[in-house]
Amino acid sequence: MKKFFLFLSVIVSALFVVSCKESTEDDEYANWTERNKDYIDSIRVVATKSVSANDGEWKIIKNWKLVADGFGSTAVANTQDYVYCKVLESGNQETETPLYTDSVKVHYLGRLIPTKTYPEGQVFDQSFYGKLDDNVDVPTKFLVNGVITGWTSALQYMHPGDVWRIYIPYSLAYGESGNSSGSVTIPGYSTLIFDVELYAFKRTGSKEWTKK
Repeated sequence: MKKFFLFLSVIVSALFVVSCKESTEDDEYANWTERNKDYIDSIRVVATKSVSANDGEWKIIKNWKLVADGFGSTAVANTQDYVYCKVLESGNQETETPLYTDSVKVHYLGRLIPTKTYPEGQVFDQSFYGKLDDNVDVPTKFLVNGVITGWTSALQYMHPGDVWRIYIPYSLAYGESGNSSGSVTIPGYSTLIFDVELYAFKRTGSKEWTKK
């Protein structure tokens, strides 16, 4: 009989742990769509003030697929049509920037919006761990047009050596469906936050990398 009650106690404890975990996860993503919308709207306000003041701290970049409808425009009509970039470090502004068809080498760290459990935002992907060291960490290589729309839009304005914090609305990221291919599931309607350093880029057909 004692063994039975011990076994029952273990089951109840396990169910309690699972229940608490599910409750925590539910709370973590409660009102997720609205919270992400409010978050990117708040970033838009800060970025727009900075761009209007021409202080060089922020850049507002239009979805590259819509540039024919107003290249370089900062008159933000729809928050979801833009990425908002906080300039953390400036590279060599005399160099050119990548084209849509170019290859790039980057260091990056991607997070979701801040939550109670993750006040800095949960990290879902990264190319380095700890403090970035260009002499040790190997950058990731890919095509400018081979990533999410928000990345493709921002990269075409970055110079080698630039380090930006890029805020990407869900419509220019993984949309309504999200992404579950990585170790951390990205829920639908998620605003993504990426710290990105453009290490180098290479034109199509060229063997030379333009570095900082």
